[in-house]
Amino acid sequence: MRQQHAFGRICGPLADPHRAISSCCRSASRTKIYWCEGPCKNTSWLIPLPAMSESCPQTRRALTRTQRLLMVLLGAGIVVVFGIAGWCQPDPRGYGTHQQLGMPPCTFRELTGVNCPHCGLTTSFSWFVRGKIGNSMQANPAGLILASASVVIFIWSVVVSLRGAFVILHEPGRFMLISFVIWVLFSVVVWFFRLFWKSI
Repeated sequence: MRQQHAFGRICGPLADPHRAISSCCRSASRTKIYWCEGPCKNTSWLIPLPAMSESCPQTRRALTRTQRLLMVLLGAGIVVVFGIAGWCQPDPRGYGTHQQLGMPPCTFRELTGVNCPHCGLTTSFSWFVRGKIGNSMQANPAGLILASASVVIFIWSVVVSLRGAFVILHEPGRFMLISFVIWVLFSVVVWFFRLFWKSI
């Protein structure tokens, strides 16, 4: 990546050049930076600071070897999941497709006779990879959303792996955790709604 020099005024004993760089990343080269931490007794310091010409180093940190490997594994895992979904034949009941993998029936359904919030996820994925969006939605709307999100995450992981730096998401762990919690809550809300709809 091409580098330029930005000139900034740094003052105070706790001055952090990296923090100063981040304040000028979106500006043209040779932009003056006025930044102080604590009492600013010496405002005459003018030193050259290396700044990335395209984006801030704080938001474009190069991936470590472990992070890059995790991105590759993430993308590969999504491919495996979609491959399994394509291999399975969608169960016409709208649930139970996972049993083709040797898994037991849903315990919640066995005990209550009612589908659990995540019944039909595998069926939804199986319809999704076949391009049957309507059937995927009918099997489980949360499954359709998860499958669609998986496609986006796969593309993102490939781009990140190739570029060697995070793009768009700079704290993917936190974002994905929050997104997963929202998805779980959404799946439960949809489950309650579908139960209520059937009872009418």
